[in-house]
Amino acid sequence: MNEKYVLFLDILGFKDLIENNSHEEIEKIYKHQVIESYGPAIHMSSLFSGQNIQVEFRIDGNILKDTVQNTLNLHIMSDSILIWTNDASLDSLMKLFAFASVYINLTFTMGVPLRGAISKGYISEIITPMNNNIQSCFVGTGIVKAYQLEGKQDWMGCIIDDECIKDIPKDVLVHIQAEKNSYITKYMVPFKVNGVIEPKEAYVVNWAISPSSTIDNSIEFFNSKFNQFKKDINNIRVKNKINNTYKFYTEMITKII
Repeated sequence: MNEKYVLFLDILGFKDLIENNSHEEIEKIYKHQVIESYGPAIHMSSLFSGQNIQVEFRIDGNILKDTVQNTLNLHIMSDSILIWTNDASLDSLMKLFAFASVYINLTFTMGVPLRGAISKGYISEIITPMNNNIQSCFVGTGIVKAYQLEGKQDWMGCIIDDECIKDIPKDVLVHIQAEKNSYITKYMVPFKVNGVIEPKEAYVVNWAISPSSTIDNSIEFFNSKFNQFKKDINNIRVKNKINNTYKFYTEMITKII
């Protein structure tokens, strides 16, 4: 069994989303904001990276679209979005970076801020026939490592595990860093450490420079997207997440001006 690259995404404000909207409204939000944004994200990230990206869609174990040579695999369960590659090749890692950049940007403009992490490890789908149906579950170190890293951040963003960065040849990494509109970048990530925020330098997905982005460079816009679908933003912890997210965006945009 070979290791793969795993992207774990968490929907921020999920509790408010569920408690403050009807079940019918939640179904519409997931259909239009979360699920249907895959297609445009795949298309734009293919153009962005110059690479053809195909995806196998999985929603609670059901395959929505199966491609012959899928590059990425996706599975959604409640507030968790799981995306993984078929191997640990450099090509697959670059495609995952590009997809994450576009998808995080796109879902945010639609009022669904995501926080995530990309790691490397094992991931398996265990499929079992049960009562004339097929039941499946996903397990592996790749999921656990990405999940643990995701929860340490205090913003809407996506950190990249050092183990993934080590797989990138130095000359390629230097080239990526030199590009103004690269889909990964170094940044002082706001980490949560024993209840205190401690910035720590790490590589992150640069979702701010996604092609055809419709993000408005104003704190009012960021507040409105975190607040969309009746999510509470008056909590100081939420305000901090918004401010940290907006700070990242303004710094990334300034670099390419």
